[in-house]
Amino acid sequence: MTRIERVTAVIPCRNNPEQARAAIDALARVDARGRSLDAVLVDDASDPAISLESRPGAIDVRVLRLDEQRGGSGAFNAGMRAAMASPHPPDALWLLDSDAMASPGSLHPLASALDDDAIAIAAGSALRDPACGHVYEAGGRIGRWSGVATPCAPAGPRRVEYAAACSLLIRAAALRSAGLFPEIFISHDDIAWCLEAARRVGGHVLAVPESIVDHPWQRVHVAGRYYASRNGWLALSHRDIFARAGRAAVETLLAVGASIEFGREVGSLHVAGWRDAAAGAWNRRCPQPLPTAPPLLPIDGSDDQPMTLPDRATWTVHPHLTPWSRRLGVGDASSATPPRSHARIALGDLLAFAKRLVAGPTEGCIVAPAAWPFAWARRRTVVHPSGHRLLMITPDVGGNVLPALAQAIRGWPHLARLIVRGCPRPDLPPLVSESSPPRPGAPR
Repeated sequence: MTRIERVTAVIPCRNNPEQARAAIDALARVDARGRSLDAVLVDDASDPAISLESRPGAIDVRVLRLDEQRGGSGAFNAGMRAAMASPHPPDALWLLDSDAMASPGSLHPLASALDDDAIAIAAGSALRDPACGHVYEAGGRIGRWSGVATPCAPAGPRRVEYAAACSLLIRAAALRSAGLFPEIFISHDDIAWCLEAARRVGGHVLAVPESIVDHPWQRVHVAGRYYASRNGWLALSHRDIFARAGRAAVETLLAVGASIEFGREVGSLHVAGWRDAAAGAWNRRCPQPLPTAPPLLPIDGSDDQPMTLPDRATWTVHPHLTPWSRRLGVGDASSATPPRSHARIALGDLLAFAKRLVAGPTEGCIVAPAAWPFAWARRRTVVHPSGHRLLMITPDVGGNVLPALAQAIRGWPHLARLIVRGCPRPDLPPLVSESSPPRPGAPR
């Protein structure tokens, strides 16, 4: 297997030139350890177009502008095709989100992991939340019974089922053999590729925690609920009916929780995702118009948005968010408690829900992930972290719970179809397509 000597980073970006420049500046500080490193910045039809001025000591960057928005997967694919069509194609492509800031030592461990494992097709970095400095993911696996993509943080380079394209080094030979990302706009495209490419090539994916990249943890994104509820089913393409049934149960809870916290309009995005997953409508965009989400508030109360936090003594912290919650001055009491499993946390939330039905809501706040469906059952006020900001809401549980259940029940025919039949799988586009420009010197 060819050693990794030439690397091209592929960074898609849309309407955020400052973020693109910051990502390129971080890339310029990477110690490539003698390897060749350049980059393709894919402008995903930004308005106005993104331009990069030359900087002293900067790496070689080519800006590729797309005429229409193609989302993360489409932009990554365009960048990978452009890189591989160069006169001297790279040995590996380093996929980076535009909001992922590579650390100086992040490339070498990834390339070394691929050099040391001949059948590894890709290696992913550990992702660190810049808001709290906590490493929250280094690859992940699909839950055996829940069918949910679950991040993990291994102690050393080890095999995982997927690694996030926030920072993913892919062997060029694997792209030639397996194909590019499925064009499903955003969300779960990296997971779908890792699972399918490993199956086709007969290789595996590595998580490399020595490679650390800063990337915000779980931004609150209304449209993302549609794409996650639709594209998440791609991870179950080769799973049995029990995993699909578990996924359907989780999806039902997520839809109900979204409707209770944010309103039925947000919950309806989950149902639309189930419908389109069952139909294989992978190119369909999120239904419009989008529901209006509550504003994100800065943690420090700046940006002319003063924020009054309830008494911190009444706060409860989701076990997986203890490191993040310290920024708010809460969660220290539980910092020594190791994170519990999702099943144990869910059981506690169900008990809290039963207690709330009898005794009413408990005063105070809970800090919980936006994708956790039972936060509203714990406290009267719910706080969701989103990068350096937070979302604070007080759900109308009494007015939303029954309509939320009714809406989820109406969507169950789509889930039943997904349980029994699974979802149609999108193909992995070939590296070289009819629309790809020929490599200079290649036969026409």
